[in-house]
Amino acid sequence: EKTKQKIREMFKRIRLILHDNSHDPTCFQIQLIAYRNYNAPESELLLYSGWQNDYVQLNQWLSKIDPDYGWGREAVEVALHFVNSDEYVNEIILIGDAAPNTRQETDEKRKHYNWTGTTFATPVYFDDELQKVKNRGLKINSFFLADQAEAEFHNMARVTGGSCERLEIDSASGAEQLTGLVSKTVLKVCGGDALFQAYDAKF
Repeated sequence: EKTKQKIREMFKRIRLILHDNSHDPTCFQIQLIAYRNYNAPESELLLYSGWQNDYVQLNQWLSKIDPDYGWGREAVEVALHFVNSDEYVNEIILIGDAAPNTRQETDEKRKHYNWTGTTFATPVYFDDELQKVKNRGLKINSFFLADQAEAEFHNMARVTGGSCERLEIDSASGAEQLTGLVSKTVLKVCGGDALFQAYDAKF
């Protein structure tokens, strides 16, 4: 419920700044992605919403998502591969509590299921997908929730020119931190530094 409230607040702030600065309040879209690990079946390994500029639709999708299929390091590579297949992505915000699988872990964990004939039949690897993100000029702004993810999340941000911070998701300051970053990221894509600065002045 807290997450839903924050998504609602993000949309409210983004639209307010856009409106106050003579921009179309519906000129942006956000997609949410949930990734698991290779102990998840095909239908659960990677879940994603449609592109939305309506927080109600995103919250309805989010209400069906539960954290599950933890298995040490996680399949960040699957999420990045999905992003790399979408030419319309402008920016990436990644939140997680575990580092991405290594190449060896990906190969070992994939043995848990027979992926032949599925969406994930061809293995993808984190270092390859991260390089593709960098080559596209996309930034990864990463938030780590646990110490074991810190080093790799900092590396993703460094390689792509994004930012990385610890996120205390259950604290008021952490929720505000996330709201601010997502809102300012969207606004900068929509209207550059002027909208970014307008947000800081307002909130």
